[in-house]
Amino acid sequence: MLKKLVTSSLLALSLASSLAADNYVYVGASKADMMEDQSPTIFSVGYGFSKVFRNNVMVGFSTSYHQGDFKNYSGSDSSWFNGIGVDFHLGYSPTKPLEIYGIAGYQVQAISSSTSAGGFGYGAGVSYKVFEHIALAMEYRTYDMELSSLNINYDYSTMDALIRYVW
Repeated sequence: MLKKLVTSSLLALSLASSLAADNYVYVGASKADMMEDQSPTIFSVGYGFSKVFRNNVMVGFSTSYHQGDFKNYSGSDSSWFNGIGVDFHLGYSPTKPLEIYGIAGYQVQAISSSTSAGGFGYGAGVSYKVFEHIALAMEYRTYDMELSSLNINYDYSTMDALIRYVW
């Protein structure tokens, strides 16, 4: 699965250059809800692009790496998880610096290096370019995750605050 995510990210990078889209790298922090009573703080880095067409329709793509800590099932020890995600964006740009979009994506998570989970999700976001090369974004996503090795399904929701460097 990781191979497919990396391949799709590289294809998206080549597509972005052919579309003359705005490319960006970003850092961010988010609060997540996962499993039972788990609300870890997550830090992320990523790459993406977006293209606004003449009719103000916006399309985009982003890929990201996330990492965070949470209490394990016993509630006594702290565990870590990391994830890789790919998201597709479709939206509208009513003014040049503002983009409002829906998100569809896939997330893979490794939990304490012993188990992995994956799931499809959706969400919404807004981005505003405050300077020529700096944009601020807020994104909400929710995923239906499946931890197949333990036969557990859980929802994974995040509210992300992102700073993007755009070129």
